[in-house]
Amino acid sequence: MLGTQLLLLLILVIQSTGQLIRSFEMLIKTDQQFECSNTTCLPYSLTKAVNIGDCQVICLSQTQCQAATFHYSNSNCELFDNIVYQFGIMLNNIDTITMSVISGTRFSVGYNSINVQNRTIYPLTGFQPLNLAVKDINGDNKPDILTIDRSSSGMGVLLNRGNRTFFPEVLHTTGSAPFVVAVGDLNNDSKPDAVVSNTGSLAIGILINAGSGTFYPEYNLTIGGNVNPITIADVNNDNKLDILYSFWSSHSVGVFFNDGNATFSSRTSYATDASPIGIEYIDVNNDNQRDIITSNSDSNTVSILLGKGNATFFPQSTYPVGISPSSLAVADLNGDDSPDIVVTNSVSNTTSVLINRGNGSFLTQVLYNVGNGPSSVKIYDMNNDGYPDIIVANSNSNNIGILINKGDGSFFNQATFSVGANPSAIVVDDIDSDGKSDIIVTNSGSNNIAILYQN
Repeated sequence: MLGTQLLLLLILVIQSTGQLIRSFEMLIKTDQQFECSNTTCLPYSLTKAVNIGDCQVICLSQTQCQAATFHYSNSNCELFDNIVYQFGIMLNNIDTITMSVISGTRFSVGYNSINVQNRTIYPLTGFQPLNLAVKDINGDNKPDILTIDRSSSGMGVLLNRGNRTFFPEVLHTTGSAPFVVAVGDLNNDSKPDAVVSNTGSLAIGILINAGSGTFYPEYNLTIGGNVNPITIADVNNDNKLDILYSFWSSHSVGVFFNDGNATFSSRTSYATDASPIGIEYIDVNNDNQRDIITSNSDSNTVSILLGKGNATFFPQSTYPVGISPSSLAVADLNGDDSPDIVVTNSVSNTTSVLINRGNGSFLTQVLYNVGNGPSSVKIYDMNNDGYPDIIVANSNSNNIGILINKGDGSFFNQATFSVGANPSAIVVDDIDSDGKSDIIVTNSGSNNIAILYQN
């Protein structure tokens, strides 16, 4: 029978632990979809769902979701937030089922949903923003934004005015074709400095904070090869921040040791698999010594170099992931106090999750489908349920995807949010100081920054 029939369902969504997440009543119209979905009230998000129930849960996880339409043929789950007067205007479609939450019946138990619908776009002066960092640069207790504008060979600074506004971007000259920026106090003057990987000039650039949100001109540490992501940490426990970098062209990682006052004279390097493009520095085997993890784009692996505790590292162990891994993030996903690994695979359009066995070795990857060309990943508890979620920038889909943690280190299908053209990097931070985590994204194709504020 076509969808002229209206059903009333009481949906109870249960976690694997048996805990009630949320109960709500839904109006169901089988074999029908919103007529306006073809004209003026397009869905605010489109994702994939395993079945009708999965589509309902995806809608449930977002407080702005008022209705969802599930398509049997392609498993599309469309989410709507502006359909109050649209149930009288429906199209017959035997491939769909449409579900609407009844106002006043929705309530939650022990669960907070995500609401990142409020997107604001900020234009940039520079071109092709590839990467960013968020830090209070000028000491006014408001987080500022630093960008890497590759085509402009510059690092941009957007000082936070407050009230979700920023001063116009100010560009600082870097070496050619900068790729990544990292921030930390290199000279112990309590002001954050910037470190930039310059892939065109084959060097690491250092910009010392001059105060008031400005930087002294860049000086360079010559590498002689293609340096990609970098991170800053005290590797040798001398209370001075060192620079760790992935050396893409020589298939290795390196450490520049800080001599003090942000000068660097000595370095070491260690072999990885082919073309390391992501790097993290964190203790993965619970021995209180931090370890190096890299994603290796040409070998489709991650490398783990366990720390010996004396600023040196054991030879790598490797684990297969998807095709052309790019960004990686590390955090405890399943609550066992051992950090797990998440990697974006830019060619296979997937995210790999590697669960830690507890000793620094990892289970075989679990793959999750995301958008096209995933370029960046962060791990953060976006819905305040105590379980870290995965946020992915889908560069060729012009959106970000959020994969909600089910509570055991496995994840629901991504829900997507439009941001801009070719999102390239993500940071999660409370940019407006309202106690809620926001998502900051660089859009390399539209030369702007999108911020998705949580309401």
